[in-house]
Amino acid sequence: MIIGPQIVFYVSNAYYLKEFPHHAIIISALFIASIYLFIKLVISNPGFMIVKDKTKSVETFFQETPSRMLIFQSRYVCSTKMARFQLMKFCRTCYILKPFRVSHCRICGVCVEKYDHHCPWLGNCIGKKNYRRFLLFLVTTLCLIIYDFSVSVAYLNQEIHGITVNQAISNYGGTIFVSIYCGVLFFLVLSLVCFHGYLVCNNMTTHEYFTKTWYRPHYNPYSLGCFMNFWNIFVGVRNKKVKTKKVRHQEIAPEVLSSAFEDKPKVDANTVNITRIQQKNE
Repeated sequence: MIIGPQIVFYVSNAYYLKEFPHHAIIISALFIASIYLFIKLVISNPGFMIVKDKTKSVETFFQETPSRMLIFQSRYVCSTKMARFQLMKFCRTCYILKPFRVSHCRICGVCVEKYDHHCPWLGNCIGKKNYRRFLLFLVTTLCLIIYDFSVSVAYLNQEIHGITVNQAISNYGGTIFVSIYCGVLFFLVLSLVCFHGYLVCNNMTTHEYFTKTWYRPHYNPYSLGCFMNFWNIFVGVRNKKVKTKKVRHQEIAPEVLSSAFEDKPKVDANTVNITRIQQKNE
């Protein structure tokens, strides 16, 4: 969608670009940036979660410990996030408890952190680690489309005066094709840019928007306001690294641990309850 039409643009508008080389420099810079971001998106990690061992069956995996069995029976763990109760779901495919804003991609077969969508043109998911690059790719491609369209229309406006339609198609068919192609593609890419701009403004993902996770914008606990949402996406919050000292771990014999617990006096639960009742009565 980018390389082929761009080659046609260079060939059909070579004479015009030769007269105005600064247009060729700007368009080439946008084209290289767009291709670079495209390749980086294809090979980037969107935030894949670590998949546990799948050699065991689900029942065997959860029956190893009582806590795992409890998770298997309920499949939901209630937790608090920003003074709201939310549910952590268990992924039966990846064998992990999905943290908040983590969803499973059926095409890639793995859970993605802050999953936005799976892009078929890229063959990769868009998630937490490559969403900023995806937005830059959309904006760069949109600027390239606008520039190609403007140069093609200016070249046609300069050359097609006094000739018939058949002559214009035969002599400037490539330029006409690029103009129509860029005109159609402009509205498609612009709609994507506007849609994702709305999502960034409300700190939502495409998956959350279509599944109506936050059915009202002000119910979204992750939204910090339009400005801060854009700031966190494009600038990011960098946590300071805390320097920690290495601690030597010393193995303790099981006999020492057992004796340490046995030496502690055992307290009867009934005695504790009676003591609490007496304190309340006093």
